[in-house]
Amino acid sequence: MDKREITATQGGFQTALQKAQSIYLQSVAQSLNSNNIKFDAEQRACVYSAISKLNEIATADGLKMSDFDQSNITKVLSQVALLRLNTNAIPRECGFQIRKVYQNGVIIRREFEFFVEGVGNDKLLRKYGEGVKSLDNAWKVRKGDGFTFPQFNVDGQVPPTWQPKSYSQPIERVVYRVIKTDGRDEWLISDREEVATNLKAHILNNARTADEETKQAIIDKIEDMTLEEMLKDKSLRVYKDKYGKEKTLISPSWIMPQSREAMIERKMMNNATKKYPKNFSNTFIREAFENTFEDYEQYREKPKLTSAEQVIETLKEQDGDDEITIDTPNAPQAPVSEAEQTETPKSTDGLTFEEWKAQKIKDGAKGEREEEEKEDDLPF
Repeated sequence: MDKREITATQGGFQTALQKAQSIYLQSVAQSLNSNNIKFDAEQRACVYSAISKLNEIATADGLKMSDFDQSNITKVLSQVALLRLNTNAIPRECGFQIRKVYQNGVIIRREFEFFVEGVGNDKLLRKYGEGVKSLDNAWKVRKGDGFTFPQFNVDGQVPPTWQPKSYSQPIERVVYRVIKTDGRDEWLISDREEVATNLKAHILNNARTADEETKQAIIDKIEDMTLEEMLKDKSLRVYKDKYGKEKTLISPSWIMPQSREAMIERKMMNNATKKYPKNFSNTFIREAFENTFEDYEQYREKPKLTSAEQVIETLKEQDGDDEITIDTPNAPQAPVSEAEQTETPKSTDGLTFEEWKAQKIKDGAKGEREEEEKEDDLPF
């Protein structure tokens, strides 16, 4: 370390991160105090680590904390404080991602989005679960393992059984044992195929900037697809939005070999624990939890995929949805930068929606195209 650097540190100069931590801690403390919630040492530690993580994410994207909506930063840090989740925990309890807000095809601001990871949901269930005395660590049942589901008879419940046979095969289900305060056991189980609902929500959120025809075509295509079918279908990798810009439908974290199974595992854990009823100590903590994932409605009721408007309003996914679009009627469209145009990888296989549509027109029956799109199994 340079001698001048040591002197400056000893003289009490603060780094930019230290200044940011001081400012945001005050903002979070004021936010909690305004709701009659005391900002204690544990919450302070959680917020400290969260600020460091936000700064790390921003820097990796070539940005500064000042480039983000400041009220949004205070909001997500308040969520961290209220839920008492540590971004430095291993395995991770929570995380952040950058969300871009567009207007007429141009980014007008960037925001941070806060989400709870699998073990973070475990922690919240142990603390706030209704009638929960304790929660065992999840069984991770892999392909080929011996497993029997719980059974019920007049004498009560027969517990599930699990016989591990591999530690390398894909995980097919996760199983939690909840020990209730009345002495009973309850088993929370989530299967791999249930994650298809999460992926469909993710795809439809990422298709938010598509025109209505494209949105509906995507809905029609994925409605009856399985998880593996969607992950393998390369035509679901990219589409063109209404501004002619290529956008990702399925984020790389769902597809890349090094992250795919971890993503599916986290979603199974989330699906098993999120829907369990919880009694939060106050309204602000409950709202902080519900706001950490946009697909909260799917844990209350699973709507049938019928139209673009219904699905996009009721099925939203927190991972990988990196944009919000605000349309201004009759406003001129500003140019999209070259960097923004090239930020999404192009599809290398399969037909895009535009290629499929062009082929349909070329083949004729142009006047009947809308009816055919509803009836055919679209190969885009």
